[in-house]
Amino acid sequence: MTSDKKRVNLTLTKIYRDALELLVEEGIYLTTQEAMRDALRMLFEAQGIPPFYSQEAELSECPQCSGPATHPSGLCRDCHQAKLEAGPP
Repeated sequence: MTSDKKRVNLTLTKIYRDALELLVEEGIYLTTQEAMRDALRMLFEAQGIPPFYSQEAELSECPQCSGPATHPSGLCRDCHQAKLEAGPP
């Protein structure tokens, strides 16, 4: 079985690297790779490109609202956004 993944190299300036690392340090994302994938999802959404989730993501459920957990955090996008807006506990 062949993978549908392909490695893409991206050069980022220090300000972008620092911002990505801050998102990880603050616990918003587990990895910078996860943050970049979410940024791409948001870009595609803003451009009107329909979401394309993995079969695994479609089957998982947001623990807060029982909707589809489409965000890498394991929440739905709305619950994840609400968590960010609420700030640290």
